[in-house]
Amino acid sequence: MLPNDKVVIQYIEIIKAMTAAWNEHDIERLLSYFDDDIYWDDPAMEEPVHGHDMLKDFALSFWGAFPDVHYIPLQDIFLSPDQNKIAHRFTIKGTMLGQLPPGFAPTGRRFEVDGLEMIEFREDKVCRCITRIDGIKVAEQLGLLPPRLKAGSRKARVAVLFQKLIAWYLRRSVKEI
Repeated sequence: MLPNDKVVIQYIEIIKAMTAAWNEHDIERLLSYFDDDIYWDDPAMEEPVHGHDMLKDFALSFWGAFPDVHYIPLQDIFLSPDQNKIAHRFTIKGTMLGQLPPGFAPTGRRFEVDGLEMIEFREDKVCRCITRIDGIKVAEQLGLLPPRLKAGSRKARVAVLFQKLIAWYLRRSVKEI
């Protein structure tokens, strides 16, 4: 076993434990894997999280909106040369049964999306996490945005006509200022 194999195995175990805490909505256990001054940037957040209090607020709010949320880390884990950062892929899915900040009403619709996380560790605790998902895809699945339009379709032509009208109005109103 190479030296970094041990580190990867250790990080895999931490990710598994964090995943279990997340999926079981165990906030205290989840927080135990994060450094006190955790920085986490995720498109699902209104703003990046700084510290345990903000992380707790986010998790409770997210679990309230998606009580059946399920996070599934995928097998690929990439270790940085300095051995304190990893990148890994995941899938997350759930049903919007509660209010979602900034106040979106529950739609009862499901989402499922793949994502990528870059995680930095400090003494076996997560101190920085950057999560990236296709937020537009999630919003479409939840009914918060209309589905993507196929170029040339009747709906797309109508949408383009309205957009051109709005753009004309916006250009005209800027000239008047």
